[in-house]
Amino acid sequence: DLRQFAGDDFTGYIDAKGSLPMTLTVNGNMKRQDMVLRVLTSPANYVTPIHLKEMKGKNGLFQAKIDFKGNRLKIKQTGLFNRTTKTDDKGNTTEHLEEILGISGTITGLKSQPFINVIKVAIPKGFSKPTQLVGSFIEVKITGADEYDLEAEMIL
Repeated sequence: DLRQFAGDDFTGYIDAKGSLPMTLTVNGNMKRQDMVLRVLTSPANYVTPIHLKEMKGKNGLFQAKIDFKGNRLKIKQTGLFNRTTKTDDKGNTTEHLEEILGISGTITGLKSQPFINVIKVAIPKGFSKPTQLVGSFIEVKITGADEYDLEAEMIL
């Protein structure tokens, strides 16, 4: 149960159902290593502290692609995606990913003093409003057009 990682105080605020198929692929040599973590979700299999209307009732993917080379770490094609697949008449399956939340960036100085060179967060289509955290102790409102303001309020 992945909710246990949140600790006893927060387990009740994480919604979870089913099981999550997960793959981790690591390739590389002494100079460079590439890592890809993929976690598939569906309406019957998920774990989340927040429900996004954009992902409700859809198959999803959490993906993290990280490249290590020398003294730097590069994050690319990382985030939350809606996932659809199509199989052609020959049995070949293609995957289409619609980005909901994307993260990319670079961290340098891994062997000395790590420095976040750049971290970018993309929300291509924005979030429907309101987006709701699991549990009723916090209400979240997201406002804005191109830039977002996040406002959270404790509900007692």
